[in-house]
Amino acid sequence: MMDASPIGDSMATADAETPQMDALTQDDGGQSPAPCGDTQWTIAETHFVAQCGTATMRLTPSVLANGEWRVANECMPTETTVLACRYEGFGLFEIQREGNVFQGRYTADFDHVFGGARLAGTLYLPEADAWLSNGYQSWSQSGVIQIPPSISVNERTVALGAQNDVEVIRNGRENSWWHTFVHGQTSMVAGAITANTFPSWIGVSGIPPNLDVELTSGQTGEEIQIQSGQSRIMEGWYVTLAADINDALRTYSTYLPTRATSAAAPEAGWNSWYELFDGVDETAVRENAALVAQHLVRRVPETVLPLRVVIDDGWQNAWGDWTANEKFPSGLTALAGELTAQGLAPGIWLAPFLVDQNLPLVTEQPNWFVRGVTFNHIRYGEMRVLDVTHPGAAEHLRGVIRRLVEAGFTQLKLDFLFAATYGGEHFEDVTGLEAYNRGMQLIREAAGPDTALLAVGTPPIAAFDQIDVWRMGPDITVQVFDATWFFMPNVGRSVAARWPYCLTTLCDGDPILLRSLPQNEVQVGAWTAAFAGGALFLSDDLRVLPGERVDYLETLMIEQALSGQPAVPDPVPLEIPETLTTALTDQIAMESRHQVPHRWTLSNGQKIMINWRDHPQEVGAETYPGRSATVLDEP
Repeated sequence: MMDASPIGDSMATADAETPQMDALTQDDGGQSPAPCGDTQWTIAETHFVAQCGTATMRLTPSVLANGEWRVANECMPTETTVLACRYEGFGLFEIQREGNVFQGRYTADFDHVFGGARLAGTLYLPEADAWLSNGYQSWSQSGVIQIPPSISVNERTVALGAQNDVEVIRNGRENSWWHTFVHGQTSMVAGAITANTFPSWIGVSGIPPNLDVELTSGQTGEEIQIQSGQSRIMEGWYVTLAADINDALRTYSTYLPTRATSAAAPEAGWNSWYELFDGVDETAVRENAALVAQHLVRRVPETVLPLRVVIDDGWQNAWGDWTANEKFPSGLTALAGELTAQGLAPGIWLAPFLVDQNLPLVTEQPNWFVRGVTFNHIRYGEMRVLDVTHPGAAEHLRGVIRRLVEAGFTQLKLDFLFAATYGGEHFEDVTGLEAYNRGMQLIREAAGPDTALLAVGTPPIAAFDQIDVWRMGPDITVQVFDATWFFMPNVGRSVAARWPYCLTTLCDGDPILLRSLPQNEVQVGAWTAAFAGGALFLSDDLRVLPGERVDYLETLMIEQALSGQPAVPDPVPLEIPETLTTALTDQIAMESRHQVPHRWTLSNGQKIMINWRDHPQEVGAETYPGRSATVLDEP
């Protein structure tokens, strides 16, 4: 974080030190442009200026005060790396740059309402043809699309306010959450490196090579009261111009928070959800546990043993009543003990922040819940969100977590976490993201340092220092369709968009489905999960799965899935769509229309070609069958 030293004397930084934007659009006399090496940053009046190769970017700081974006009255560079901008009647925004990392601190001159900060300006990027649009949380649509010519204020406001399933099926044009890149002759890579107070997002639009870009933390409808003399540290950003997008993304990942402990190791095993769904019972768990050991122990390295057996949604009395229902008559402690005695590691699912609206707890303790926020589950109805800033609700959640750990579960699969990040009226004056971070810290403390925490349905970056594994994509299938091809490219596109996060935390690409589908589709799905590099889980009912289907899991696939490192895709797909399509619309149309990068590099350097389309496709001099994975001969 930026230190608290006062702003020093201004240092003259002439505009002449940095080529002007219009100068770069002029004829270069036939000379080849210099290649992009390291991004060169300077300060010119009210903005930071970056140049690399033919690309130039200018970013001006602004603050959202009393509901309006404020333009600085004056900005003073206090070194070549610090810009201090004063907003008359509101406060001082100091931004410090170290290399390609920006940290900011806002200090109020008067009491007012504060809603965020941004760096916004222009980006000159020759041959720009695509950008990455990342969704808010694990399940949200993410992928590379065309750069929109313009985005209206209303379009962006609607997108920033979208929640739950509406946000999940986003088209992607209006903004990218948390990080992005813009692909061009030289490319731009930008991403938030903290998620403490306000969610961060990026907007890109324009007619290439001249683009508008803004990097914003806030403007999502939440505001905080800030008092005269009070300072708030803003979210940090990594921003660079780069010749190689993937190299820049690797560097970006090094600035993200992490929890690197012995609990964070790739695991293999079985999860009950993707065939039994909420019909799971203790007999099914016992019988599948025996079969997963039979199938996987001889296929996976000893370093990932014991195998993990996860009891997913369906074991509880109700969401918020985390006690075993009648399908688990032996109780959780007895079942976890049986699994442990068999040399297996028990895990269990819960949605820790959500409580069924109809439970007595909601009426008995109305102050334990965030006011103005609910989550309407498509099957289970309306849920209230626990407010962990209330001491009673916090202690209640601690008790839930402690009881499950004391019952013998060494992994907690924590689901629907995004609901805890939404703004509303809390017991304490905090933002949704602040409440979520506090809740995840509370869960970690209650679970203890050695319990593995898998976070699902949650934004990246926030609480990365508390969790061991992050679910990086949407579900591999849904109940109504059972195993189906059309959800696999959707998961693959998210893995392609989000692999840099998997360098700082383990990532779960969801289980592998071996049933029903032809071998080529099963193996594409298996590779999709393996590309995440953090887990290898089966989720079929193994009691009815033909044993020979487990042979579809190839050695190279297993090695990648348990490598602890993500596979890295080529940055952009062969075709750039205008917007993001959804798995549901593809399923209805019975046509795979997702555009996903084809070539992937495994953690061992081996290349894999995936044809995500339904029909054969030519790539270079080769033709690849539809819905297929091919191990390439090239190193």
